[in-house]
Amino acid sequence: MAIDRCSLVRRHNPVLRSFDPRSPLSIGNGEFAFTVDGTGLQTFRARYEESVPLCTQAQWGWHSFPSTGKEEALQLEDYDAGGRTVRYATRSSGQQETFARLRRNPHRLNLGAIGFLFSHPGSPQPEPESIENPYQELDLWTGVILSRWCVSGAPVMAATCCHPRRDAVSIRAESPLFAAAMVGVEIAFPYGSPEMSASDWSSPEQHCSETFESGPRLLGIRRTLDATQYACFIHLGSGAVARRNGEHSFLIHASPGKERLSIVVEFSPRADPREALWSEEVEAESAES
Repeated sequence: MAIDRCSLVRRHNPVLRSFDPRSPLSIGNGEFAFTVDGTGLQTFRARYEESVPLCTQAQWGWHSFPSTGKEEALQLEDYDAGGRTVRYATRSSGQQETFARLRRNPHRLNLGAIGFLFSHPGSPQPEPESIENPYQELDLWTGVILSRWCVSGAPVMAATCCHPRRDAVSIRAESPLFAAAMVGVEIAFPYGSPEMSASDWSSPEQHCSETFESGPRLLGIRRTLDATQYACFIHLGSGAVARRNGEHSFLIHASPGKERLSIVVEFSPRADPREALWSEEVEAESAES
């Protein structure tokens, strides 16, 4: 008797019905990973920083603080190991700066945070408690996270997945809030940090987010953090419009009257030309993989 592998795998699909900072879902391809909250994106990242941070990371994504020119060779401490001397980096006294630098550099880099940005007139950005009826399921057979929820009575659906061979995350969302220009998708970039969140949001002057033309429906952003450089490419779906929303943030919204928004956000260690990607294409590639 043949095994129905699809049904067997989907029997174990993880399902979340609340915002739990200790158990967010992640998607990836083995070289790139994207962790989300209950909205399907990284909308409420501040709530997760002390538990399981919502990060976007790649194997090539590392950052080091610039040298101060004061570092000296690290002095190792001698230990007796069965009659022979073994030296370890265990002593910081007298060499605090060198010791701290070697322990903190290089560190993993959060390449960027992607979340929903609400723009209710006269209302603040909602908190997780404002999200109604959250339901989120990771389809293990296709690698797609489907998230459904409501805010202020309006339904929102988001499908999120990663490309199997490119460091790219696909976002396809539907809601009447898009048509009313009350919600968009924000991409924000932090400075590097050795902390668990791999993000420093308090040092905007220490990094640069420069745009460059990449092609039709493709916005390129060149990122520079000290000696670290990489690029972010925003592949805009039909009707999607991107604009700068701050020194290190960009907002993507739907055309007036459209309830659907689809984009693909790709990261690369090089700012070379990118072949266009579409959400439907990435979802199909993810499922096939």
